[in-house]
Amino acid sequence: MGGERGQPQGERSQWLRGVTELLVLGALVGDRSYGYELVERLTAAGLDDLNEATVYSALRRLESAGLLASVVVAVTGGPARRYYELTPLGRRRHRDAVERWHDFVGTVESIVGRAVGEERSA
Repeated sequence: MGGERGQPQGERSQWLRGVTELLVLGALVGDRSYGYELVERLTAAGLDDLNEATVYSALRRLESAGLLASVVVAVTGGPARRYYELTPLGRRRHRDAVERWHDFVGTVESIVGRAVGEERSA
């Protein structure tokens, strides 16, 4: 759905790059997950242009920063899976980032919404 509503593919990709870590943290709130399962959940939520490599890279960065912890779990009939979950620091970072995100979106909406309103009245 990368080009939905006429949105250029590159534009949406740029936006996603800016919020990938926030999306990963948010998807792990209250629920641990392994990488591929996380990709599937984000895809099901409508982010089908967020690729696996991007998500796995974000998982590694977030774990290195101490925001995620992981454990490898053996799986019958398949390869072991690395499950990720938020650390206490990750929970705090997510909470703080969500507040900053809402402030940011509010600011963007006030500017974009005002501009759209002015275009319609012109």
